[in-house]
Amino acid sequence: MCSKKPRDLLEIAEWPTFPAKSMMRPPSIFLCLSGGGLRAAIFHYGCLKRLQEVGLLGHVYTTSATSGGAITAALLAQYSDVDEEMGIWTYKWEEFEQLLLHTALRGLLGRTTVLVIAYLIYIVASLATLFFMFGWLNVGWLPPTVFGIGLLFHLCLVGRLILDRAYTHFPIERRSVFSDDPVRPEISNNSVRRFIKMIFVPSYLRVETLNARLFHGAPLRFLPSYPRTFLNAVDLNDGRQKVFFKGGVAALDHTGTRRLWLDEYRWFDDDRIKYKNLTLAEAVAASSAIPLFFRPIALRDVGEPLGVFVDGGVADNLAINIPKAFSSFIHPSGGQRFQREAGGAAFSDVTSLVLIVDGSMPLVEKTKRHWTRLLSLKRISDAMMNQQVSDATITAFAFERNVQVPTRIISLQFGMPERAVGVPKLQNVLGKVRTHLDSFSMQECAVLAYCGYALIETLLQDEMPNLLTHYQGTRSAEFRKFNDILPRDLGTWDSAPEAIEREMRYANRRFLPLRWIGRTFGI
Repeated sequence: MCSKKPRDLLEIAEWPTFPAKSMMRPPSIFLCLSGGGLRAAIFHYGCLKRLQEVGLLGHVYTTSATSGGAITAALLAQYSDVDEEMGIWTYKWEEFEQLLLHTALRGLLGRTTVLVIAYLIYIVASLATLFFMFGWLNVGWLPPTVFGIGLLFHLCLVGRLILDRAYTHFPIERRSVFSDDPVRPEISNNSVRRFIKMIFVPSYLRVETLNARLFHGAPLRFLPSYPRTFLNAVDLNDGRQKVFFKGGVAALDHTGTRRLWLDEYRWFDDDRIKYKNLTLAEAVAASSAIPLFFRPIALRDVGEPLGVFVDGGVADNLAINIPKAFSSFIHPSGGQRFQREAGGAAFSDVTSLVLIVDGSMPLVEKTKRHWTRLLSLKRISDAMMNQQVSDATITAFAFERNVQVPTRIISLQFGMPERAVGVPKLQNVLGKVRTHLDSFSMQECAVLAYCGYALIETLLQDEMPNLLTHYQGTRSAEFRKFNDILPRDLGTWDSAPEAIEREMRYANRRFLPLRWIGRTFGI
């Protein structure tokens, strides 16, 4: 992105904050995963898959993530390990991709949607009862019938939760979330309270769905020390961007940035310290609480309020503010505050590449005589996201020019690259894929994942052809074909161009029944 030659990637510098047993040393990669619901999470998966195949994923020392990217980053962190012989990070990749893709196929909103529909039906039944009492409605059987339909939805939810054993809970105190030993759910008085809240509170049900399907009650403090994982959110109480990490919650100011950089977490032995019982699912739910669609997540720990959080994309959809803060506060130029002090190193000493993976879409130009209030609200939100992408491009130039750290952006906006041979032309429909947390089909997962997979290959072959030579343990790997992008044991799917085009033509419809009608009848 910058004509000026970046600093030598092979320059090695000790980083005192690494554990003594760790053999990992820079150059290393700072990875930013954007928001965008499960659409972005699947796109991130495709990018990570290619990085894993060529051995670059093991050199990612920090991941900053927002919203949909927070789901991917937090889940990947659970399957990390270290190769002490090579000094790089390894992952239980097959387990990670199976769980992520199964989650994408099932979605994360099914239970919450049923509960919200039940409440909407109750509201309609209440209005019908009110109209009947005032004589505005002469059909006496309608109110109880509508109420019965809502009750049926509610009972279906309760039955589903019972079948999934949601009345049990994963114990907070356990040896390690990364252990191979299975953690068995338990039943306690707390389980009964949780189950009742899941039946009646949609926001709590969303958190527990994340817990049950992905994180199994893992406390935030069980995140690995390295590679580090930062999850972004916005606190409505003070209007500032906050970051969830192994050490709790920190703001992106001078003090908070220092805590993030030095990864201060060693005070967990003190029972009086906050954040001890904060769970990973709560942090991910806070990072993905899209305003208007989801209720803000109010978090408390040890009896004290931590804040009321919404989606981190409100302030930083590309999760790039953390490396920006590091490059400003940690970089040793211009007399910055934390220059090479004891226990720390400069940002440029430990970062050889900032890789931004953007799952957002460009703002489509429209011509209207006027915008209504409701449509303008949605349009303003899209314009904010589009502006953040422009700001990220400027930041990428600033990193290379001022901090001497090369920066690259991999974006879904680029569309399917030319090297993706055998894929039908999907440039127009890719931009219309919904941003949602509901279920995605196999074809949708394949198209989104392959787009990220092929874009990383384009980066390695065209933009930075010598990148692999600067890292230990990297290798050449055969570029997969489109029909081989998803694991075989995930199931079979129709990869014919006609089937893909038909599937993706209606991928922008947010509701499953509308997508089914379009794909079945072409409406």
